Amino acid sequence: MLSVGLAPADTNTDRTMTIQTNNDPAVAEEVAGIKHALDALLTVATDKSLIRRFAPPRKEEELRPFNFGELMKAVDASQAARATTELIRNPIGEAVRTAVVVLGQRLHEIGGMRLMNEVLDDTAEADPPNRSLRETIMDRRWNGIGASVGRAGWSA
Repeated sequence: MLSVGLAPADTNTDRTMTIQTNNDPAVAEEVAGIKHALDALLTVATDKSLIRRFAPPRKEEELRPFNFGELMKAVDASQAARATTELIRNPIGEAVRTAVVVLGQRLHEIGGMRLMNEVLDDTAEADPPNRSLRETIMDRRWNGIGASVGRAGWSA
């Protein structure tokens, strides 16, 4: 059984409450839930034995960074086939990556870059030995979130 480091955050003492939420308890509860979900996902992402168990070994030349944005933009059959191959090769890792992106997008909708930064810090700090890896995972997966014409987004 996988155990996760954080219990759902106490919304009364959580520092993320400094974000303007119009004192909406539902928003504070959603942010606390997102932090808890990110902690669970990052616990899985940093458990090398779990990832190895579900991902077949790859040849060194096959190893490369995979950008989830490529998966979302897969419009032709060959791109879709490559994205599917990544999901087949590493279903747990790709599921974690997808979920981290979705949660980052929701954080941006709720409170913008400031909220994303606070949640990244809080979630990374929840597991001190893996703090840097957790930060890197969120930072890379959130790359481009919030970008629009004339406006910079999250930049890894």
